Amino acid sequence: MHDFGALGTIGIGFISFGLSGIAADRDVVPSFLSGSFTPFDNQTSGSYDYLDLALQLTYARNFTDRLALGFSVKMINQSIDEESANAFAFDFGSTYRIGFRNATLGARLNNLGKDMKFFNIGTPLPLNFSVGGSIDLIRNENHGVTIMADATKPQDADQLIFTGGEYMFNDLVALRGGWKFNYSGVDDKKRNEFDQREIKAARTEEGVSLGAGLKVPMGNKKLVVDYAFTEFGLLDNTHRFSLNVTF
Repeated sequence: MHDFGALGTIGIGFISFGLSGIAADRDVVPSFLSGSFTPFDNQTSGSYDYLDLALQLTYARNFTDRLALGFSVKMINQSIDEESANAFAFDFGSTYRIGFRNATLGARLNNLGKDMKFFNIGTPLPLNFSVGGSIDLIRNENHGVTIMADATKPQDADQLIFTGGEYMFNDLVALRGGWKFNYSGVDDKKRNEFDQREIKAARTEEGVSLGAGLKVPMGNKKLVVDYAFTEFGLLDNTHRFSLNVTF
């Protein structure tokens, strides 16, 4: 990421996420589909791999001292076993500074693009629209407390409310926490396809999120190291580390 002053800011990002050695019960067809379904996958190996890749180019600019607009274009590749699909998508976002206690409002639209296709069957990208805001409850030379909330509406799910807070000490050390309302800790009613019983299933295994950050001045540059922990119930808890250098 680089700030070109009045011309705006340009950033390049790369995202990779994958799993390997996933067990594959390829020959098992549910009884209610027996005789009416022919699997597309005719492979015989006992496991398969999954990989998501995205290359992103972002441009943003302050149009006034309060209003900023930006967009990203992404090239996405998804591989499952020996099948692969590609798509292009766009993100759009804006922020507006109110001018009171660093209060900021924002809006964003993510993953606007065409479907990805596997076996000539379209798979829609996860389109999301969000509006949110943040405000400083405390801000002085030594301490800062910021709270934030984000109302997110996925295309194919209920309205979600994401909340979080941050405590900053001396503009060097940060402690953070967050919770997703109408998402974490929520049970959905689903129907067992084998015997048609109604069962409860967790909407997500994701629980509370906690984190910390450290800013390290390096002359006219700044090094930022962040750590985040997310509880994931039956799955392994997630630990994320990020490194950001500004110049």
